[in-house]
Amino acid sequence: MVWPVATAPIERGAILVGDDGRIAEIGPAPTVPLPEETTSLVLADSMILPGVVNAHTHLELTGFRGQIEEDDFFQWIQHVRSAKEAASYGELQIAARDGLREAWSFGVTCVADTGSTAAAAQAIQDLGGRGVVYQEVFGPDPAQSDASLAGLRERIQELRAHSTAFLRTGVSPHAPYTVSAELFSSVAEYARFEGLPIAVHVAESHAETDLVARGSGRFAEDRAERGLPPIRSARSPVEFLESTGILGPDLLAIHCVQISAEDIERLADAGVSVAVCANSNWRHGHGFPNPRALIDAGVTVCVGTDSVASVEVIDPFAEARALVDLGLSPVEVVECLTVRGAEALGWGADIGTLEKGKWADLCVLDAPRISPEADAAANAVVGASAEALLATLVAGRTVYCSSSFAEEIPPRLTLPHT
Repeated sequence: MVWPVATAPIERGAILVGDDGRIAEIGPAPTVPLPEETTSLVLADSMILPGVVNAHTHLELTGFRGQIEEDDFFQWIQHVRSAKEAASYGELQIAARDGLREAWSFGVTCVADTGSTAAAAQAIQDLGGRGVVYQEVFGPDPAQSDASLAGLRERIQELRAHSTAFLRTGVSPHAPYTVSAELFSSVAEYARFEGLPIAVHVAESHAETDLVARGSGRFAEDRAERGLPPIRSARSPVEFLESTGILGPDLLAIHCVQISAEDIERLADAGVSVAVCANSNWRHGHGFPNPRALIDAGVTVCVGTDSVASVEVIDPFAEARALVDLGLSPVEVVECLTVRGAEALGWGADIGTLEKGKWADLCVLDAPRISPEADAAANAVVGASAEALLATLVAGRTVYCSSSFAEEIPPRLTLPHT
């Protein structure tokens, strides 16, 4: 079965991938012509669907799996920072490559990665992946704003050297507790002049809300200890971002746990997309996002796993099950994993659904005895485990296949069907 997601599942469906890596034909198997000398592969008891878009990762942190276990979020952040500072760039590169391969093993074909080095960009470029790499910038002191922006400009120039048709560059002013209002405004102006997408961690923790809304809590204490001026106050972190001018359709807001109905309206009115990371939020004791309210308000919601320093495994199917528990239907969850993720990253015209002319970014799941209906297909995806993933292809090229399929999937020009 082939499930394009944008349309109903196709029983005995077929996909023809051209040698340019795009879908040349898709439909019921008898209607898809097989050119001469084309390698074909029949996959019985399987389902082919668009590759998963993991809308929030930190691939360079993959080497810290299981090493940072503090319950206190502030202390956890300090430990992550010190661990990164102690790691060499070579170690972060290895970690990013391992993280990308792990993502592929869960059907992920596109990542939106946030980091402070070029490690993820190098991994995506070297291994032939797809993604958006957001360069982090920090600067909680308004007096640092110009210097921080200058440093960001330099790093963006370096990152752009890695850019390909499959790899895009963006910027990420980290979060309200690490970036001043002045720097947020400057980065927004710079990014929009350069046509760069933006990602921000926002409304993640109670401590962040305490800082912004009340000037209290551990983040506020840290600012005082470092001699930093008080943060610009607002009723919420989202309102704080609104005051800086950074909200817009080019913004990916990450987490959005501590938000009100008014915040959701602000995000919807500005056209902001939201990447939810439910299992990371649970692990840190932040509470849970409200994807139902966001979607009902018209916000594009997509799914991120966050880093393995938080969640141990880059498993989007675990995130899918969490979103069902939070009130979304399985079909909506699959849409968040695929088409909505692609739209949030500005890639909706090229990936996210299986359609003629789009890139052949797809994954193959072991799915015996599934009826050709969207609800049944979605339930199979939400209930999937790592063992169910048979193969992952990026632009028609196999980047992952299970051991039982290692010798079966050709590198390109496949016509898989059931």
